[in-house]
Amino acid sequence: MTDAPGRVALLDWDNSLHDGFTMGPWLHALARDAQEEAAARRFDDALADVRSGRLAYDAFVVLAEGLYTSIAAGRPVAEVEAIADGLVRDDPLRPGTRQLA
Repeated sequence: MTDAPGRVALLDWDNSLHDGFTMGPWLHALARDAQEEAAARRFDDALADVRSGRLAYDAFVVLAEGLYTSIAAGRPVAEVEAIADGLVRDDPLRPGTRQLA
């Protein structure tokens, strides 16, 4: 054990390192059928409503949580991890952010 101070890096992902909210592409990647894809599109529509001022952010967060849990509930961890790996591979970071890693 050492008394040396540790280092911590705090990185903001959504709209900083990554362009946009990760939840949208994540919900679309998780969708297995038309009903779940409709839930992912509902998230997209709600996000547009937040950005235009038609929906309060607090209401958006509650809606997003419900949509996410409806799609992700009961999924095997290995399945979710595999989908996440694919999403990270296919969803690029903003230019210049690789130098931070």
